[in-house]
Amino acid sequence: MDKVYAAAALYAFADIDDYIDMLDQSVMKKALASRCDHRPADIQAYDIVDIIILKENLISFRNTVQSILNRFTDEELSYFRYKYFNDKTARSDYNTRGYFRMQRALLRTFGCRLYNKGFDEKWFNDN
Repeated sequence: MDKVYAAAALYAFADIDDYIDMLDQSVMKKALASRCDHRPADIQAYDIVDIIILKENLISFRNTVQSILNRFTDEELSYFRYKYFNDKTARSDYNTRGYFRMQRALLRTFGCRLYNKGFDEKWFNDN
C-alpha cells in the first residue's frame, strides 16, 4: 500500500469519531428539513441513505484501524501517538536517526496490514 494512504488513515483516525458525529447530525438535519425541500421524497431519501452509507464505511474503517493498532506493542504505539495523534509526550527520542527509521518501518507495516484488510487505493478513492 502506498505510504500516503497509510499516513492519511492514521491522521484521519484521530478525528474520525467527530466526523461520524457530524454525519449523524447531517442526517438529522436533512430529515427535519425535508419538509422545506421541494425535491421529490425519493431523491431526499437517497441523499440521506448516501450519508448513512458513508457513516457505515467510516465506522468500518475506524474499527479496522483500531484492530490493526491493537496488534502493535505499547512502544510502537508511542511512535504513532507522537507523529499522528499529536501526543508530544509520547516520545523523547524524536530527533534521532533510529526514530525516523522506526517511523518508516511502522508505517510500512501498518500500510500492509491495512491493505490486507481490504483498504486499498481503490477503497480510498471510492470513499
